[in-house]
Amino acid sequence: MGESVQSGGPRVAAGFWVGAVVTGVLLAAVFWWAGLPWWFAVLAGACPVLFLGGIVLAAQRSRKAGEQADPGAYGITADGLRTRGHLEVDRDVSELPELVTQAVDPLRGFELTSIDDRGARLETGPSARTFGLVIRLRFTSLTPGEGASARSRIEASSLPAIKTAVSDFGDGR
Repeated sequence: MGESVQSGGPRVAAGFWVGAVVTGVLLAAVFWWAGLPWWFAVLAGACPVLFLGGIVLAAQRSRKAGEQADPGAYGITADGLRTRGHLEVDRDVSELPELVTQAVDPLRGFELTSIDDRGARLETGPSARTFGLVIRLRFTSLTPGEGASARSRIEASSLPAIKTAVSDFGDGR
């Protein structure tokens, strides 16, 4: 989607800024043409730019919180809207679908949409801050075998369910 600009935080498509400014100028022109006071036209024109600025500031705050967090034992990292992490378990990869199903069933708000020996896909519904998340799990065998000798890795990544999201407001973590 075109060039992006970086302003000390998340990447925001230049098209968002251009669209906000053009919309602001058009709104100001319409209000001026309608004969409203000049200050009202300027205020109406500034609204789209201020609204986008608020979204960008919230996204920057969300990203900074993710960057400062310690990845810990699970290697959880956030890069913009994508959050990643991993977990190693002493189980064969063929046992992981059943383990994940058992782990997700009691969780409210999570829906297991697909699962097999290679991975799984979970979705969350909308919250007060986002339209939901899509969480993908990938299963990898580290040491094939049976019983206690088997070891596997579960890699997780999450993205907002809406592709046009500017921020997940920290929900991915």
